[in-house]
Amino acid sequence: MKSLIVQLMDLLLAGDAPPAAVLREQFARARLAELRLTGTGFFADFEVPSEISRVDPLSWVGGRAEIDIEGVEHGAGCVLFVGDGVIQTLEGYTYDDVWPMHPRVSAIRNVVPLVV
Repeated sequence: MKSLIVQLMDLLLAGDAPPAAVLREQFARARLAELRLTGTGFFADFEVPSEISRVDPLSWVGGRAEIDIEGVEHGAGCVLFVGDGVIQTLEGYTYDDVWPMHPRVSAIRNVVPLVV
């Protein structure tokens, strides 16, 4: 799961806008504080050092990607949450299936990076 999280974050934080650069720096210095499986997806919560630069606006939700996972018939997706100016949570979810314990991703498509 950690490799999928890193892959998704790299794609969602791509871009030349200054906020994207700050969010990439946050992710590089963050630690995965908690990974919660929900049955139909996951929440990856990040802990970012308090001294790191923050972005404005302070809170928003965005970015997305379609994730093809073996055995997940209806597909999966993801979205990133930013709060208090830092990355907080990456949510991965299926559209109508169980999220596998060890997902085998065959493709990540139609990525829309986080836009401020």
